[in-house]
Amino acid sequence: MKVLLVLLSFLLMSCKEATVTEDFHYVYLNWADANTSNTMQVNITTTKESDQWQIVYRLIGGDEVFKMSLAPSKNDDLKGVFYLHFSLSQLKAGSVYEFFIEGQNYQGPVYRFKTFAKDEEHLRFVVGGDTGAGEKFAILSDLAKSTNFDFAVFGGDIAYANGDIENYRDWMNWLEIWTRASNHNGMLKPFIVAIGNHETNYNFFLSKRQRAPFYFNLFEQDKRTYFRREIAGNNFLILDTGHISSYSEQKEFIQQNTFPSIEAFQFSFYHIPFFPGHRSFRGTASMGRNSWMNLLEEGGIDVSFEHHDHVLKRTFPLKNLEQNEEEGIVYLGDGAMGKSTRELNNEWYLEKAYSENHFWLVDMYRREARFEAIGFEGEILDQFEKKID
Repeated sequence: MKVLLVLLSFLLMSCKEATVTEDFHYVYLNWADANTSNTMQVNITTTKESDQWQIVYRLIGGDEVFKMSLAPSKNDDLKGVFYLHFSLSQLKAGSVYEFFIEGQNYQGPVYRFKTFAKDEEHLRFVVGGDTGAGEKFAILSDLAKSTNFDFAVFGGDIAYANGDIENYRDWMNWLEIWTRASNHNGMLKPFIVAIGNHETNYNFFLSKRQRAPFYFNLFEQDKRTYFRREIAGNNFLILDTGHISSYSEQKEFIQQNTFPSIEAFQFSFYHIPFFPGHRSFRGTASMGRNSWMNLLEEGGIDVSFEHHDHVLKRTFPLKNLEQNEEEGIVYLGDGAMGKSTRELNNEWYLEKAYSENHFWLVDMYRREARFEAIGFEGEILDQFEKKID
């Protein structure tokens, strides 16, 4: 009988539907390709109805105007919301483009975006996770905007909708906050999203897209929940700590997409930490260490951004579960860009740890990077530098 009730609850979850009655229209950027110098994806989530949408764009200073048309996609379980993902390619690196979106009886404002050169002297990016869509996240987002960042990375547990169609307002509230923070006087800043446990539901009878409907429909970064992006020659590895894709299926991907001899930075981003600042070192954290830690070490990862635990932490440089100043990975975390913070576990691997809301601000140069944890008042809670030999 208990098994039958569980099965029934899963079936009921799979039959959920919702109808959107509010009006909204969000435009935001990410990448659907590892090559971020010559591509950009323009995303629209909207309640505006149009059988066909068009993006019109051009290189600023150029004469040629480009156009691309798309029919909107939709989630049949969420009535009244439409998604568009314009994947622009063959763009000129290190350049600024302008664009606008038009549909039936609608023409949007003119926005701009910048493609990064392969040899940028300096880029600034923001990292956060476990955000929610409340006042704390809004405050930290405004602070992030004031830094004039170039792009952002989120490490999962974003809107806390739990893969439930009925919780669509959580995502719309989140997009309202972040599209405002990533719009710098019409210059839109792209962002990358890793998946966390609160992006998914636990109905294993559903497809991967149905288990994380908002993650896939809103962002369409990749057909998988793990992928690589090369940004100004630096390697950004986005991983899934078992929420949709298993640890084991990503091992070969990590081996093929890390480069120990590269003369550039390599970062990894994922949700559940190997070295938690709050939870037990021997709990779910051991899954990542047992599955991937040696692969990231062998692949030459410099810094790993971890989340999930709702604290601020920086580990000692670590290799083979020991401090190693020369070859160790520094693990930064642990989310807390909006959700309530938790108590610290005071484990041996923590060099700095605080129960504070924050985001990480990274200034990345050709051979060195500066990392700062920024708190509610814009204060620097922690900082350190990393150089490439």
